[in-house]
Amino acid sequence: MNTPSTPRLVRQPHITWMDRSEDLKAWSLLTTWLLLLSSSQLSLAEEPPNKAVTVQTITVTAKSLSEGLLLPSVKTLSGDELSQNLATSLGETLNSQLGLSATGFGAGASRPIIRGMEGSRVLVLENGMAMSDVSGLSNDHAVANGLSHTKEIEILRGSAALMYGSAPGGGVINIVNDKILTERQEALSISLDSKISSVDQGQSHGVELSSGSGPLALHLEATKNSAKNYAIPNFRELGGPKANGAIQGNALAQHLLPNSFSNSDTLGAGLSLIQEHGYTGLSFEQFNHLYGIPSYEGSQIDQAQHKFDLQHVSKKPMPGIESIKFKLSRTQYKHTEMSEESVASTLFKNDALNARLEFAHEPIQQWRGLLGLEASKGTLSALNLLKDNHAAIVPPTLSTSWAGFWVEEKKWQSMSMDLGLRFERSLKKPNANATYSDSLGIDAQTMPVLQNKVFNLLSGSSGLIFDVATDHALGMHYSLTQRAPATDELFAYGAHDATATFDIGQAHLRSETARNMELSLMKTKGPLRWKTNVFYNKIDDFIYGTLSGQRDPQSGFEIRQFNQAAVTQKGLEAEITYRWNMEGSSYRWFTDTSQTQLLNGQYTPLQAPVRMGLDWAYREGPLKTGVSAKHAFAQTHLAPSEVVQTPAYTDLSAFVSYHQRFNGSELNWFMIAKNMLNQDIRYSTTVETLRLYAPQPGRNLSLGVKWYY
Repeated sequence: MNTPSTPRLVRQPHITWMDRSEDLKAWSLLTTWLLLLSSSQLSLAEEPPNKAVTVQTITVTAKSLSEGLLLPSVKTLSGDELSQNLATSLGETLNSQLGLSATGFGAGASRPIIRGMEGSRVLVLENGMAMSDVSGLSNDHAVANGLSHTKEIEILRGSAALMYGSAPGGGVINIVNDKILTERQEALSISLDSKISSVDQGQSHGVELSSGSGPLALHLEATKNSAKNYAIPNFRELGGPKANGAIQGNALAQHLLPNSFSNSDTLGAGLSLIQEHGYTGLSFEQFNHLYGIPSYEGSQIDQAQHKFDLQHVSKKPMPGIESIKFKLSRTQYKHTEMSEESVASTLFKNDALNARLEFAHEPIQQWRGLLGLEASKGTLSALNLLKDNHAAIVPPTLSTSWAGFWVEEKKWQSMSMDLGLRFERSLKKPNANATYSDSLGIDAQTMPVLQNKVFNLLSGSSGLIFDVATDHALGMHYSLTQRAPATDELFAYGAHDATATFDIGQAHLRSETARNMELSLMKTKGPLRWKTNVFYNKIDDFIYGTLSGQRDPQSGFEIRQFNQAAVTQKGLEAEITYRWNMEGSSYRWFTDTSQTQLLNGQYTPLQAPVRMGLDWAYREGPLKTGVSAKHAFAQTHLAPSEVVQTPAYTDLSAFVSYHQRFNGSELNWFMIAKNMLNQDIRYSTTVETLRLYAPQPGRNLSLGVKWYY
């Protein structure tokens, strides 16, 4: 066995900034195209001065980030749609949305996938600020938000997403809640909610309170969720017992999935000073989450997060400026990965500080928009607790970044246009004195070199939507975006119990560069509406993990190494609705698919399946009910490191709710049934070491009530 030596330190940082000639050409073409479109439309399509024009706006409140930005960049879940889809994890909540799927690490951790892109390519925010957990590093890491008091969930792509980061092929998910109130509270308001579920003997209870006195507003909230190991339709192993060589242990478990439990609690408070020309607010949240990872080996994760937020908004502070918004967020996050016997093996920590400053300007020749600055600083580490010296799996790494962004949009009589630009400089500085685990028996030359890394990222986006016939519109979108490698992709080196892999990062990785083109056709008015999106994305230096087929001699885990290659991504999304979310009966049909391939034709790991769904809903007065059927076809497009195809499944669900009013309060009863056919559902977007032994929950009935005053 070779004993790894102390990692080498290279002091000269590696700098990448559009250093390939094709990137410069692409950016030049993009800039020229935007300028030509802008100038031609100013001269040919300007409205007469005496004609009123309805202009879409970019919101500057603490609520929706992107209200008014152009389709198909934005989707917002709220109200009844959010209530019917809200689950204990963000991935499951968004799993039925067009173009979105989810990973499946049991009930505790499920992260959203946008058009086949996941991990750090999907940025998760809370009230417009980065979550700063470590859910983007691995899909067994849950998003550190219980979702119980969520008011809206936004899905952003294109120019809207550039306000918050660069996500090649992915996008931004923003969770909106009321921790910092932005409107004065004239009276006390209280809400209580409670829900039980059959598949896991689950219970969820929450309370939310808002009150105020003059300009002061106070908000308090608390939740507690508990769920035992959930029921599954049959044996946990795909294909039945011993189908994949598992001949012992809990792989033979039937009817209940070991290590699929999830328990969490949240406590939050916020105080706001609300005046005529703006507000200032502070909030604090404590989140605790203990959940199981139902892998063959079995493991658990114990999460804890403390989060402080400050927000300040000034409206019309000076001529030409509609608003100035400042946000500051401090996050202290950690989680411990443990064996099935609760022996701690790995400690992940992230201590982060994020700040944003935004200026929304008054209309300039009917252009509306904002520009801003963003800065962040944080230290991430993953340590092996089984070693006396707590050797590194991911060495303590200081990450700092600053960014400038600019977003504009304009609406003419029959056309709309949006523009976005973002520059970001990112520095990653690993601790040169860190030592990796000496357990491997792998050649020490495979260890990442601990060197400072600097990435300069330039991204741009533009979209057009114009009328082609009555109530019909055509949309075109082009973006060129860059993403820096994540810390674990650069510096990871060690066993990861939850995924049963031994991860090896590559310090020489370059930034990803994506060129995305999209064409949309839609009918936007009337009882019958529809839309179709076709997209093509070419990503240079795409970073992905591949299983080598070799195993670490001590942990027994298969070695997963991060590599880079050029890939192409193509996909289709289509949706037809009839009287959707209106009184009486309404209908929705959708389908989506995406494929990511290397230039040699091989598929990248974790391909999302082709899906098709049909929904029926009925609303009359206080009664709402509906049925939803979603079919995922078998996923046969395997990467070279994948072995087993993911079978098809049909997920049949239903809901009914009834709303009552009495004595100044409101009461909402609901019942939700999921996987009514009790199908063996496995997500192809989950790593193979897990999906072979971890189906999704079987048939489940949830009953709940929410009371408002």
